[in-house]
Amino acid sequence: MENRAYKRVPGNIKIRYYLWKPLFWKNLYVGNIKNLSEKGMFISTKTIYFPLDSLLEISIPFKKKALCLPAKINNV
Repeated sequence: MENRAYKRVPGNIKIRYYLWKPLFWKNLYVGNIKNLSEKGMFISTKTIYFPLDSLLEISIPFKKKALCLPAKINNV
C-alpha cells in the first residue's frame, strides 16, 4: 500500500525541460509527465541521471502557448 501525503493523478503529457547549469546556460531535454500531485510530478525520460537539487525549467504545452514552471530534483 502506497502512503503518500498527496494523491497522484496519472497522465501522459509530453514536455520539454531545461537543466540549468553554472554560468546561466542550459540543456534541453524531452520527456513525459506520467503522474502529478499538488507537490510534485514524475517525469519519464531517456536521460538516466540528474543529481539531487538540480534546477529545471519545465515547459508544458497549453493551448497555443506553454506553461513554464521552475522545478528541483528531489529524492523519491
